[in-house]
Amino acid sequence: MEDRRIIVLPPSADAEATIRGSATDLLRLAARVEDADTLFFKRALQLTGDVELGLTARNLLDRMPWETVPLGLRIVLQRIARAVESAREAHREACAR
Repeated sequence: MEDRRIIVLPPSADAEATIRGSATDLLRLAARVEDADTLFFKRALQLTGDVELGLTARNLLDRMPWETVPLGLRIVLQRIARAVESAREAHREACAR
C-alpha cells in the first residue's frame, strides 16, 4: 500500500503481503465466478506476509463495482473462467479413473 493505494510490484520485488493461487482460481476470482472467502477456505488461495494488509487488499478488490467493468470483458472473463474450470474438472475425472 502506498498513499492508500494498492501497488502491484514486479515478481522480483519483496512484497509486504502476497495472495497466491492457481491461474484458474485467480481467473475465477477476477471473473467473480468464485469469491475470495470460498477459495481461501478451500485452500485454493494462500495469503502470506502482512495478513491485515492482504485482507485489506482483498476487501478493496471485493468492493470494486463489477458493473463498471465493460460488459464485453465481464462476459469474456466469466466464459473463460467457466471453461477453464470445466477443463480442470474433466482432467480430475480422467485422472481418477
